[in-house]
Amino acid sequence: MEGGEGYLFGGVMSLIMGLVTVVRLTMNILRKLSEAVKEETVMVSRHEYMLMEKRLAELEEKCRSLAFSPEKEENLTAALNRVDELELQLSEMKKTLHETMARQQEIVACIEKMKKKKKKFWGF
Repeated sequence: MEGGEGYLFGGVMSLIMGLVTVVRLTMNILRKLSEAVKEETVMVSRHEYMLMEKRLAELEEKCRSLAFSPEKEENLTAALNRVDELELQLSEMKKTLHETMARQQEIVACIEKMKKKKKKFWGF
């Protein structure tokens, strides 16, 4: 029977040690979690809170001033329409310029041809 008592004593001791380990780990985890929550929670003084509130109000006012008003939108639309008109005029001018350049090249080629014929005729 002495051998059986050793196994019983060892089994009880391992059970107790396992329970103690679980309790200690749980306590450590709970303590670390509560410390993390305390670190994340930052206390703000009343003065700092009022300053933050004032800055937030200023930012909101700036956002409102930057928002499009109907007048600004009308002006922007008019400006965009004018830009479209100018682009159209520019493309028409560009087309006309290319046609004029092509015509000039034809005239220059014709003049060169006439000069060559004149040289052949006079022999110079």
